[in-house]
Amino acid sequence: MRKWISGLLWVAGILMVLWYFRTPTTKIKVGDNLPDIPAFDRPDIKGKVLLINFWATWCPPCVAEMPSLQRLHQQLNGSDFLLLAVNEDGGDKARQAVEHFRQRIPFDFEVIFDTSGEMADLFGASSLPTTFLVDKEGKIREIFFGAETWDNPEYVAKIRNLQ
Repeated sequence: MRKWISGLLWVAGILMVLWYFRTPTTKIKVGDNLPDIPAFDRPDIKGKVLLINFWATWCPPCVAEMPSLQRLHQQLNGSDFLLLAVNEDGGDKARQAVEHFRQRIPFDFEVIFDTSGEMADLFGASSLPTTFLVDKEGKIREIFFGAETWDNPEYVAKIRNLQ
């Protein structure tokens, strides 16, 4: 009986490790059009390169990449580029959580609150952070999983090449 239980625990452990290290995926794929949703149906978005970042204040990788997102925003602000941070804290206290977060890690780019998780579900952003690079025509050009250093010259060049 003990052998059976230890074998079962061993298999469960392997399954947990495999689940943890699975390759993240999204419902939206490279080459797809940006979903037709009200948050993105605005005149200030049309014709701009977008970086749409799904994040949360409680997510350590999201916290780590936030300063580089701010530097990227400062570097490209005023050009045909818009950084949109889609907050996934959820619930009624999301706005308050973001304001407290901004006191610790200042940033001034736009936050869209996805309190119901509907946008994350539509995009299929099941891990945080997940970031979508969208060209001027509204096509998804790249998808990034995990924290990045967004003001890295490689990423700046990718965005500028789409402008």
